[in-house]
Amino acid sequence: MYEFIAEYQKKLSAIRSEEDLAQLYRWFWNSKEKIRAAAKEINESLNLAGKYEIKPDLPCLSVGSTKGLLLLCANPAWKEKLSPLEETHCQQSPEDYIDLMFNYFGKHPKVVGRRVRWWSNTFGFVRLLPNGLERFGIARNSAEKWQLAHTSKLIGGWELFPFHSESDGFSPRILSEKPDEKWLRDCAKESVLAAIKMSPEVLLIASKVGSQIVHRLLPDAKWRTQRVGSTKIELSYCRLNKTEVFTIPYQIFSAWRRKFTREDILKAANFLRGMPYD
Repeated sequence: MYEFIAEYQKKLSAIRSEEDLAQLYRWFWNSKEKIRAAAKEINESLNLAGKYEIKPDLPCLSVGSTKGLLLLCANPAWKEKLSPLEETHCQQSPEDYIDLMFNYFGKHPKVVGRRVRWWSNTFGFVRLLPNGLERFGIARNSAEKWQLAHTSKLIGGWELFPFHSESDGFSPRILSEKPDEKWLRDCAKESVLAAIKMSPEVLLIASKVGSQIVHRLLPDAKWRTQRVGSTKIELSYCRLNKTEVFTIPYQIFSAWRRKFTREDILKAANFLRGMPYD
């Protein structure tokens, strides 16, 4: 396991472009036996079972575009009715695998026969981009939104860990100080740094652990914060060269009972952007 993980981290640290990302997927495709062995060992070493068990499927580091709004997530979901269809398509050839990852919003609904609701909840946040709504376009229904997500190349996802599971069993352990879990911290660190090196316009992290990780990785960044709506939840912001980074310690795409709206987040973001730097 650790030999495979070490090689993965080395390749991850070298990513600078979408061609580098494509080369990583080709390496994944040619390392299927190693991936299956690593998944088994990771499950055993971390006692991941049931819905937390990681699958031996081809990994998914990133989907969609890396140049507009890039959403940093924990690890790709595995769904009983959809994931086997996705895996069968990716197993056909490295080109089919890469095509699905890069053209996710145009291809994925055709491969699995439906549109994933979680992603549908993210499209409205393209408004975090300068003139995002105008650049994305107006859609009359879900199908048109997905098509615009594909053609506009303004949104994508990036994972801390590329291994699939039904539920995230990694995040609670990333900040652990246990020596035998150091590889988790190293993987998460390299993944965040790789995402930043892709130079998206906006990197958005919407989870408690993800926010903590990014703040630890970027302690010297000139972070500024603003409360979201009337809650005590804070949106954090900094600029890194060409990329604006926003973090919020909350699952905003899957939490339906939150006490703030998307408009509250966008308002806080605009306020933070308007604050002068020292």
